Amino acid sequence: MSAELLPLALQPWTGLRLSPFDNLRFCFSTLYHQGIECRAFEAKASDGKRHYLLEGDDWLLDCGVVTRASAELVPLVSDEGWSELESLDLVPVAESQLVFLTIQHAHFDHL
Repeated sequence: MSAELLPLALQPWTGLRLSPFDNLRFCFSTLYHQGIECRAFEAKASDGKRHYLLEGDDWLLDCGVVTRASAELVPLVSDEGWSELESLDLVPVAESQLVFLTIQHAHFDHL
């Protein structure tokens, strides 16, 4: 992953592999607590698969295919190739609770 394409606040989390929706919530909440505005979407890729996306002023982040159990964060260079964008209204996870998203996933990681 090219970490320099990510917002600075997310660079420490480049190796994080959560469920796509948890990736979306974790990144959205982390940025919210840093005062960085972003928008969450579910969108259809050119291959027909639905993805969770997070968009800022000058960056776009793919949080993974909706149906996958886990996914890596993938910064995108362009917003081309996406269709059927559906805006998602997310409520930020409390800053003190963010770490539990990663712990909860780690519990099942050994299977």
